[in-house]
Amino acid sequence: MCEILYANEKRSDYENFYALCPYCEYENIFNRVSDLESIEPITYRQVQCQNTECRHDFKVNGDLANAAFEMLIYDCYDLYRKKKYSYCILNLAQSCEVFFSLYIYITLAYKPFNREENSTNELNRLISKIYEETKKYSYIKMQNIILNLLVEDIHPSNIENSLEIINNISNYASQPSRNKIEGIEDEELKTMLLELMDVNISSLRNKVVHKFAYRPSEKEASDSIEEIRRIILNLSRKLEIVGDDANVYIQNTH
Repeated sequence: MCEILYANEKRSDYENFYALCPYCEYENIFNRVSDLESIEPITYRQVQCQNTECRHDFKVNGDLANAAFEMLIYDCYDLYRKKKYSYCILNLAQSCEVFFSLYIYITLAYKPFNREENSTNELNRLISKIYEETKKYSYIKMQNIILNLLVEDIHPSNIENSLEIINNISNYASQPSRNKIEGIEDEELKTMLLELMDVNISSLRNKVVHKFAYRPSEKEASDSIEEIRRIILNLSRKLEIVGDDANVYIQNTH
């Protein structure tokens, strides 16, 4: 039996995994949800060439393992190269929203959960509660929530404390004063939060999706990519957000 070959040329983005068939050199586009039926990073997978004249099985690996908010930012470079400036803006705003949401789940669900003391059902209850309480919130309110959580240094230590905060999450949806942020002792974090507060990607996104369909310029797209990449990736480093996997953040005292 002949050995099944690996694809040597492949690339990936937020939605798709691209692989050149090692037999016919056809570029396959595997959608993560529809074709691969998984959003997990591909460390190994046997797939079939989509070229109807080939249909050889081959193997793929080497997927990106970045968090979703990072992949949305990195996708912008290809969109920018194709002069899809409107889609750059949409991706960047979505990246921020995904980052805000992830930080809230990490802080109010994953970290307070201790797998020694609590059941998975309790973790799911926290996750569901956060979703129900925040699904109605816009970009700005989600941003305000993480700003307030950071300014007030909120890190609930158990499920009961976390539920109390989630039940009153609307109290954190108003923008904190600039003076309050400037009072943070950590100079690096203070600078990052002030920069985040001043970002206008939400307003720019709203102009793009407005009924008049604003078309951003090359400079607006380029400046926005570099600004969001700097702020969000630096903040993720500062907050030690290393991916989407809940297990990375869940307490385990073993």
